[in-house]
Amino acid sequence: MLYTEPYQVFVPVKGEAEKDEWLKSDRSDIFTQLSSKVNNIVGAESMFNVFEQAKEMVADKDDSTICIFAHDDLKILSSAESIVEILETVFSEEDTGFIGVAGCHRLRSSGVWWDGLKEMNPNHLDKTNLRGMILHGNDVFHMHPTYYGNFGQCQVLDGVFLACTKKTLDSLNLNKPSYYTGDWDFYDVHLTFQADMKKLKNYAVPILAVHQSSGDGVLGDGWQENRKAFVDKFGKFLG
Repeated sequence: MLYTEPYQVFVPVKGEAEKDEWLKSDRSDIFTQLSSKVNNIVGAESMFNVFEQAKEMVADKDDSTICIFAHDDLKILSSAESIVEILETVFSEEDTGFIGVAGCHRLRSSGVWWDGLKEMNPNHLDKTNLRGMILHGNDVFHMHPTYYGNFGQCQVLDGVFLACTKKTLDSLNLNKPSYYTGDWDFYDVHLTFQADMKKLKNYAVPILAVHQSSGDGVLGDGWQENRKAFVDKFGKFLG
């Protein structure tokens, strides 16, 4: 362990067996370096419930406490030292909301944050709407990088990795919206969009991470239903 405070790490898992498997895997290595205790939230009702439980767990912490949320199938390749440098630098600005690894500068009317990925001109990435990079795949021989665009400020971020301060967590409505039907989908857009609406600044930063999934955009009914509900609710604010 390199650092004890102010990092609090939250990784939801399905059950105790999955918790044990995650703790024994190399996916847990970077998080155990960043925190004296990784909070594996077991059997949560929804991803919103994960954030609610995290808020309760840090209730007695200082407002500057940094909370990190990650999927259990995420492996961080960046060093703990580089992550700490990024977190401390970006969160030194009081108006920082969330930090993530990928997102978009402005959410389009579709509600899909990576909308326009195939339209990008590789020679003009600095002019695109997308930000950040994520590696996808299960091992080094089959993974592939998805480069969305330059790092920088985002309206919304992908939820595979999110960090925020306790102050930001306390300022948001973490309850699952009544107009959502899916329990595990579109929480990232909902929460980071909230922060943006509160004039907080979200950022995609150069933390190298592997999401051990296909990354092909095969999204279920819950995701589609929540996306449509979000667009119906906030469509007038979308670009």
